[in-house]
Amino acid sequence: MALDRALTHDLPMTVFPGYLAGPGEAEMALAAFLDGREEWNHHHPDAHSTVAVHEDTTTLITLDIDPTAVSRWAIASYRSPRGLLEWTATFSSNAPAEAALAVARRLSWALAQPTDEQRDTHLWGTEEQDTDEQIQAEAARAGWTSTGDTSTTMTHESADRTAGLTIRGYYERPASADTDQVFTLWAGPAGRQDPHWRAQFTRFAPPALILAALHTLTRPAPYQRRASEIPMYHRSYLRTHPVTRPRPEATPAR
Repeated sequence: MALDRALTHDLPMTVFPGYLAGPGEAEMALAAFLDGREEWNHHHPDAHSTVAVHEDTTTLITLDIDPTAVSRWAIASYRSPRGLLEWTATFSSNAPAEAALAVARRLSWALAQPTDEQRDTHLWGTEEQDTDEQIQAEAARAGWTSTGDTSTTMTHESADRTAGLTIRGYYERPASADTDQVFTLWAGPAGRQDPHWRAQFTRFAPPALILAALHTLTRPAPYQRRASEIPMYHRSYLRTHPVTRPRPEATPAR
């Protein structure tokens, strides 16, 4: 079925690569993530946002209900319930909900480990694992090209230029710059930066979470969207087909 016909009837479609599928239904996606996860308590502090707080009281997921907000998703950790920000990951309003929730799922799984040591290992790895090296290895595995260097700015980009990652050099930065946004993932049509969606991670964001977001670009999955939800500028890059509906069972003859 052609996409233009699907648009006429606004049919649900399976879209590949999913990272170009559009944001989807963010509120429904967050509700599905929270369903059955009793370690997350969520509330609406105002009419504009939903906040989920982990039982450790220092980790939060915030969704801005306004779909036009610059940064709609924010996942953050604080040093104490009323302490300083330790790290944050933000996703722009046009980012797929699946990308933000890939990070949330990885975080939730790590926090569920029984000991502090296991939690730290599943988030930050070991002393022998370097964040940049892990990220560069994943980009290389996906066949992405790399330019620049880690002392200034390193850029990794997919072969079709629809996805990439920029790492700003931070080895010489003072401690006061801990919350600078260092890692930026992006996706969108080649040659057009204005409709790109972005995910940004601060200097000390856990490597496991950056990799979880990166995997949505380097190991893309199909996502489901209604035809009208697929961004116009992305459609020429996508493979789509209608969602298969289950056939009704035949009524036995009498």
